[in-house]
Amino acid sequence: LSRRQRQMCIRDRRKIINSVIDIIFVVCIGIIYFEWSSHLMQSWAPDEGMREDVVYWIAKNGRLPIGDEKELINPIWGFSYAFLPYLPSIIGAFYVKIISIFTSSEIAIFLAPRMVSVFAGMITGGFALKIGKRFFHNRLSDYLFASFICLLPQFVFICSYFNNDSFSVMTTVIMLYFWICGMQDGWNKKNTIGLGVGIGMCALTYYNAYGYILCSIVFYVGSWIHKGKKIEWSKFWKFGLIIAGVAIMFAGWYFIRNGIIYNGDFLGIQATRKCGEINAMEQYKPSNRTNMYNQGKTIWDMLTDGYWVKMLYSSFIGCFSFMSVLISDWYIHRYYAILLLGGIIGLIIMLVNKKTRLLCITLVFTMIIPIVLTIYNSYSADYQPQGRYVMSALPGLGFCSAYGYDVISNKIPKWLGYILIILLGLTWIHLLHGVYRDYINVYCWCNDIKQILK
Repeated sequence: LSRRQRQMCIRDRRKIINSVIDIIFVVCIGIIYFEWSSHLMQSWAPDEGMREDVVYWIAKNGRLPIGDEKELINPIWGFSYAFLPYLPSIIGAFYVKIISIFTSSEIAIFLAPRMVSVFAGMITGGFALKIGKRFFHNRLSDYLFASFICLLPQFVFICSYFNNDSFSVMTTVIMLYFWICGMQDGWNKKNTIGLGVGIGMCALTYYNAYGYILCSIVFYVGSWIHKGKKIEWSKFWKFGLIIAGVAIMFAGWYFIRNGIIYNGDFLGIQATRKCGEINAMEQYKPSNRTNMYNQGKTIWDMLTDGYWVKMLYSSFIGCFSFMSVLISDWYIHRYYAILLLGGIIGLIIMLVNKKTRLLCITLVFTMIIPIVLTIYNSYSADYQPQGRYVMSALPGLGFCSAYGYDVISNKIPKWLGYILIILLGLTWIHLLHGVYRDYINVYCWCNDIKQILK
């Protein structure tokens, strides 16, 4: 073999080895999620019962439900999650049907929808690694970035039971990946179709993550302006229409259906409220719920009373069951110290560099928008300072943080850079192990798998 051929063989061998390591990483985080999912009682999983009702209804009837189906309306809250986007429920129903072919086990059928969250977490990890390969200097930084997202206690929790939160985070990471592809390679059919699919999936998942859809539009338009050259308007409109067309093809049918069924309420929000007003227990009717607005207080009052900010701050890192198992400040402060130190460094570096300035600004908005949305919702409708409602801010924060440490590792001697990233990764894993030992295993882990049905 010639020297060039030998070099190609070495590169191919390294590529295969790296791919195997990536697969092992993704499988390992999947095992973590599955282990908890098979030891987590439903009574410890927020909203899972109401969301799984939609799954089993679809699997049983073979069609999509209307929000006010009698079997789905919750006797307490008076509405169902069939009013709102439920792509994860459709996928969960498919899993239930597949599992039902092979077994009638109640536990297996119960776990089937939870696999939507497990796989969503694994796909999130896979795309995080793909992002790292494109953007970071140190290969170990790829795994640090994926760990910042996939091994954060709160994310591990939402990947262990059936919900829309984990799936929505997955869609945001997919969009982030195609932003970077578009930034580095220019916009082409592959990147625009990928971004369109990510937007479509996000639209069918969770309103809290819609900031990423808005930011995708901003990033796409900004990427053309950011070139500093005369805009090729034909390509601008061509690829923009591809993104919009794919997203509409993927998700438009759902909102058209909602508009027809709910008299123009294509989001289903007002229909949900009306249903709750009619069917909920008296104290849980939307008009009777206590919030800051109808108490005559201001948003500033809510943010300065100490409780709301403290709970959101803490539960973003880890709060399990129905906001009843909150990990200690000792863990929370260390998680934030790692994330924010790297994040501030990463943001400054990206902001200074003209090539990454647009990405930096867009990522800042992806972190701000979900917080603003949850502040508004807590103030005006449902007082819920829950970290899972702002999980879509995690990919941007994790990316900036990992990038900050990656740049530092690239500026110091190579061996020292590897040690830095390895120590950060091991610290992150050690913190998760501590949370498992002190909280998950103590308060949210049943030893008998049959108990998860309770």
